[in-house]
Amino acid sequence: MQGRHSLRPKALTCHCQKPSVAITKGRPPLPIAKAQASVPLPRPQRCRYQAYPEALVGAIAQGALRAINQGALPCHYLRRGALLPLPGALQVTTRIGLLGASVTQHPEFDKLLDYLMAPEREHVRLSISSVRTGTVTETLAAALTARGTNSLTIAVESGSERVRRIINKKLEQEEIFAAVRNAAAGGLQGLKLYGMVGIPGETEEDLEATVQMFRELKAEAPKLRLTFGCSTFVPKAHTPFQWYGVERGADKKLQKLEKQLRPMGIQFRPESYKWSLVQAVLARGDRRMTDVLLTCRSYGDNYTSFKRAFKDHKGELPALEEYIHRDLDPGASMLPWSHLKGPLPEETLVRHANEAAALM
Repeated sequence: MQGRHSLRPKALTCHCQKPSVAITKGRPPLPIAKAQASVPLPRPQRCRYQAYPEALVGAIAQGALRAINQGALPCHYLRRGALLPLPGALQVTTRIGLLGASVTQHPEFDKLLDYLMAPEREHVRLSISSVRTGTVTETLAAALTARGTNSLTIAVESGSERVRRIINKKLEQEEIFAAVRNAAAGGLQGLKLYGMVGIPGETEEDLEATVQMFRELKAEAPKLRLTFGCSTFVPKAHTPFQWYGVERGADKKLQKLEKQLRPMGIQFRPESYKWSLVQAVLARGDRRMTDVLLTCRSYGDNYTSFKRAFKDHKGELPALEEYIHRDLDPGASMLPWSHLKGPLPEETLVRHANEAAALM
C-alpha cells in the first residue's frame, strides 16, 4: 500500500486482528452485496500438523457484535490500496457470512446468533464457515436453516480414533454421529466432512475405519447429503509433523476411498494429489529452490512443470522426491526454517513428535 492509507507492518498486523465487516462487492449499496464478519479466535484444540500464530483474545474478541451492528470502522479488507468505508453492514446487504477457524467457540457467538436471528432480521441470509464438530447442535442447525443455509462443514480428519489420537485431534466418534443427527434434525440438507489421508502412522485398517464410519453415518441420517472432502497430508513448518514427508502411494488411498464411498451415496471430493506434491515442494524447499521457481515461471504452475524444472537443474540440488517424500529425524535434522522462531519452541515440537510416534 502507498499513500495516506499506508500502515507500518506492526500497525497493519494489529489492524488485521480486529473483528471486521467486509463488503465483497465494491460499490455499496447493492442488494446482492455480501457482508463477512471475520471472527479472530485461536483454536482451543491444536492438531500436530497445524501451524498458526498465537492470536489476541479479550478486547479483540469483544468487538464482533459491534462490528456487525455498527460497521462504524473502515473495512479491514483492502481494495485497490484504500480502506473502504462501511456505514453499517445490515444497511447495505441481506447476506451475512461468519468466517473464522472456530466461529461457534467465540465467547460471544450465542449473543451474535441471537442478534442475527431476531424477528426484525428474518430477511437476512446467514452462512457460517467450518465449525468444531462438538458445537453442531440442533438449535444451531435450525437457526441456519431458517436463515437460508443448506449445509454445514466440520473437520473430522479421519474416521479412525487411533489416527485422531496420533494427531492430537480431541474428537470422539460419538461427537461426529451427534453432529450428523443434529444437522438432520435441525433441517439442514447436507453436511460436509473434511478429512485427510497419508497422516503419519495411518494404516489400511484406519482407512477401513473411515469407510465404516461413513457407512454408519449414512444409516444414521439417510436423507442427509454427506460430502467427504479429502486431502493428502503435507508437512508444515513449525509443527510436530514437519519432519515427515508425503506418503508414497497416498494417491492410491484416495482412489480406494472414492471406490468405496461413492456407491454408498457419499459425495467424495478429493484434493488433487499432484497439487499436494507441489505444496510439499514449496513447504519443504530451501534457498536452492530459487532457480527452480524461476524456471517454473516459463513452464507453468503444475507438478509436471516442477519435474521439468528439477530436471533442468539436476545436480544443483537434491532430487524432487527427496523434498517431497523423505522422512527426517525429529530434532536431529537441520531444516531450512530452523533459524526462524515459530509459535512453539523446537523442544516442544520434538516432544510432540515423539509422543505421536509412540502411538503409531
